[in-house]
Order: sequence, then structure tokens, then C-alpha cells
Amino acid sequence: MRRKLFNLLAAVSLLLCAGVAGVGVRSYWVADEFVYAALGKPGPAGRRAIEVSLTASLGGSEIAWSRLTATTPLQVEELAYAVEPLGLSHNPDNLTGEPEYPSSANNALGRFA
Repeated sequence: MRRKLFNLLAAVSLLLCAGVAGVGVRSYWVADEFVYAALGKPGPAGRRAIEVSLTASLGGSEIAWSRLTATTPLQVEELAYAVEPLGLSHNPDNLTGEPEYPSSANNALGRFA
């Protein structure tokens, strides 16, 4: 039983290591940002929002966490726009300096993907 558990944990660790290495290599060409945003329910102390972001770019990574609190009606309205979109989002960005054309435009311009 202990051997099977160890083998399972070792396999999960290997997959995690390979995934992190893949994201690290990819980050030299594409900057990936994963953002989770949530807006809390209004309460007596105001309305709260949290935002957690994981960014991989140029071989490095960053984890950022922020918590915002709005107490006045104007701040509550601004807070609702500040954390859009709610939920999990992925924002890739091209770092190669090459223009991003659709594949049909690449072929029309003489570039072949």
C-alpha cells in the first residue's frame, strides 16, 4: 500500500515538474497571465473584492494577490468595474515581436506557418 501511494505521488510530482518546465520554456515567447477575480456580497463594512494573478513571462513567474474594500456607493460602483471579468481568465500575450496575423493572412503575405 505504501509503495503504491509513493508511486502515485512520484508520478504526480513528475507531471507537475514537466508542466512547470513547459510553461517556463513557453514564457520566452508568450506571456501567460491567469487571473481569478471575485466580488463579495455587500455588508456593513462595504463590499470586498479579491484578485489573484499568476503570470509567467520571459522565463520568470509572479504571483500577485490583492484585496480591495469599497465603503461608499461610488467606490462600490468603481469596484465592480475594476475586477471585471469575474471568475478565471487567461490573457496570453505575444512576446516575439512578430505581428499576429491569422493563418490566411500569413499565406497571403507570403508567410507560411
